[in-house]
Amino acid sequence: MSIKPKKVFPVTQLSDVTQCSKYIGKAKTIQEMDQAIAHGIEQLWNQ
Repeated sequence: MSIKPKKVFPVTQLSDVTQCSKYIGKAKTIQEMDQAIAHGIEQLWNQ
């Protein structure tokens, strides 16, 4: 008996998924990202 994995997703290239990240601006620092995540969690928690 031979078991083959099922292909769930088609093969993609990096260029296929980077088109949605056309952010133009200064790169965010880790601290800025952590603050944004904490703010988002706080907003969700207080709904």
